[in-house]
Amino acid sequence: MSQHLDPTHPPFAVVFQDQGGPMIRTSPFGQSEGVHMSITIEDWRRWNAVVEKAVTDFAALHLSAVSL
Repeated sequence: MSQHLDPTHPPFAVVFQDQGGPMIRTSPFGQSEGVHMSITIEDWRRWNAVVEKAVTDFAALHLSAVSL
């Protein structure tokens, strides 16, 4: 599934209480309708760590390729 999103809106996130505990509801493009993600704070931290590692690994690979 794919959906075109307008990236000109700033992202947003709100924390709300769910029956399972605090949750983060976020939209990467700040749209009130369309794609949203709700995730526990702990899962958000794990997801964020994976994304940060991927960005770091990509940058390191790109920099090593440029220096060759």
